Amino acid sequence: MDRRRQPLSTVIYPDVLGAITGGGRVGTEHIQYAVGIFPARIYLNQPLELFVLVQSMVNTKMQVKVNIKLPTSDRNGERVLIETGKTTLVTDLKPAEVGIIHIPMVVRPPTKPGPRFPIYVQVTTAVPEKIKVVRPADGGPPPSVVELSPFRLQAFREVRFESQLSDGVLKLFFNLEPSVLPPSKTPLQWRYESLWDQEHLEEEERMAQSKTQEAHRIAVADQHGSAYDLIYQTTAERFNARGFPLHPGEARAIAKMLTYTLEEAPSLAAGHRMQDQQWFKRLRQVLASNESLSQTMKLGEIVVKYLYESLVYDSIILAFGLLRPRTREDLGDNEEQAIYATRVFKWLVGQGEGDLTYVYLPLVLGGVFVDRMVKLDQPDNPWELVKHIREAARGRQKALKGEATVIFTILENLVMDAEDEIHRTGYRKY
Repeated sequence: MDRRRQPLSTVIYPDVLGAITGGGRVGTEHIQYAVGIFPARIYLNQPLELFVLVQSMVNTKMQVKVNIKLPTSDRNGERVLIETGKTTLVTDLKPAEVGIIHIPMVVRPPTKPGPRFPIYVQVTTAVPEKIKVVRPADGGPPPSVVELSPFRLQAFREVRFESQLSDGVLKLFFNLEPSVLPPSKTPLQWRYESLWDQEHLEEEERMAQSKTQEAHRIAVADQHGSAYDLIYQTTAERFNARGFPLHPGEARAIAKMLTYTLEEAPSLAAGHRMQDQQWFKRLRQVLASNESLSQTMKLGEIVVKYLYESLVYDSIILAFGLLRPRTREDLGDNEEQAIYATRVFKWLVGQGEGDLTYVYLPLVLGGVFVDRMVKLDQPDNPWELVKHIREAARGRQKALKGEATVIFTILENLVMDAEDEIHRTGYRKY
């Protein structure tokens, strides 16, 4: 493999960490990590292992430092003796690398049996000044290539990884049972195991490319509108989980914009290419990572489980393009819109603070515009969206100040255009 080859633009960096932890992670701009311990119930002299799973987000080398604090006494003041090689260790990660730091430990006498002995772990990084983030904020789609056998991958999945920080530290626990094993001679030397790096991109691309036709077939196989109900429900749940419960009209408009992007845009939107969309790229990689998925799940189910945030990203970009010729307001250039879409993506996956603009600009606005372009099995009444959006806007306007209030000016113009269109064409089922 050519080590000088640049990352392939058609491949999204995969979420190796999430494939092991089930999704849990501490997320920062430069690194994602989680910490686990196995076994969590041990005897005196029985080795246990601390795992620090690290996933680089950037295109340069970085230094990772792990600090471990071990208890020296139990809750009764009795001495606790835990042996390990080092409590501070440093390792380097290659660009976009994913790996596991193995830190063996053993509990020795005179430690008394008891529950919930704590171990504190802090992970910090040192990165160069000029870097580029290459992995998505959610880690990416599932990997097709990992340097773990299926047996070891399953074994790691059975480890409970901790990902909830408290004052910058992860806290884990183990229980010490009232039995004693013969003294262990296991070396207490930490080691680093690489699971994935940029050299695997070419194989990820090859496997994703092999699923292009299958992904296209799935994308166009289901009847139009078949994904709408699932997208509507997921939209309400995701925004609520991030602290922004949606009015029914807002949820409908956003779900319509997302469904339009997924099902209608390939045939209706000028210059729109399905293969360029983030959700389609992810779909290929999801299929490559799970050969049986297309036999067990329909498009809507795949979208809400694996592709939702990517579909939101694509919908934001598309909605800006649809709105640009319909307003005199400055909606930003293409680069600014992409940065904004990335910010909303990161917010949806739990990074950063959001505000009401993430609901309306441009998802609700775009949804009002495309409402009747989305074909559903059971057509809805366009007058209901007009009514519900106006109700929502009246309640929301107080929450926005300054230049952001222009959103509701654009919204009112779009709603009036929708009313005119309903009057002109009449409300009829398609």
